[in-house]
Amino acid sequence: MILKEDPGVIFAPGRFLGHPDRDHGNQYKLYGQWADFKAYEPNYDVFVDVFEIKGFELIGPGTPIKLDPPRSGRSGSSGSPFSRRNIPR
Repeated sequence: MILKEDPGVIFAPGRFLGHPDRDHGNQYKLYGQWADFKAYEPNYDVFVDVFEIKGFELIGPGTPIKLDPPRSGRSGSSGSPFSRRNIPR
């Protein structure tokens, strides 16, 4: 999803503070409507929906997202390609 903003009229939450990190992870409720067109996202080479933001409301502090490292389906380190057992001698 891409947010469509009106410069000088309405900005996405966090932008009005001058820097996105200054909102300290707050959650917002967005008001607006879905546009009748899609926008191109070059990083993923896809077309995505566009939400035309008309306003927002501060809900409160957000809960931090816990990011765990990906886990392998293998048990133990013996199957790891980087274990000492798999180093060619």
